[in-house]
Amino acid sequence: MENITEILNSFSEEHDLWNLTKKSALECIKNYAEEEDNNEIVFEEISLKSQKQELVFWEYGNKTFILRTTYSLHKNNDFTIPIGDYAMDVDSRGEIIDDWLVIY
Repeated sequence: MENITEILNSFSEEHDLWNLTKKSALECIKNYAEEEDNNEIVFEEISLKSQKQELVFWEYGNKTFILRTTYSLHKNNDFTIPIGDYAMDVDSRGEIIDDWLVIY
């Protein structure tokens, strides 16, 4: 299992997944905060905290390779209570295949 972890860490570093996900998360959160009639999120008050990377190799009956990188969202640097999550999935080539923002 150590070998698998090393391979996945190397893949993540090669494709700069933590920074790619963070950049995309900030862009997504900014767009969400700027939407009309949105009083939930003030972009300048949001902080991100890296949460996890996980490998999905079987989903909905299909053999696949997805590496998911997840950040939690926090307000005013209060990291005790998350207010949401942002996650990004990449395939075996490091290409983005999905991402999503969840506000609790």
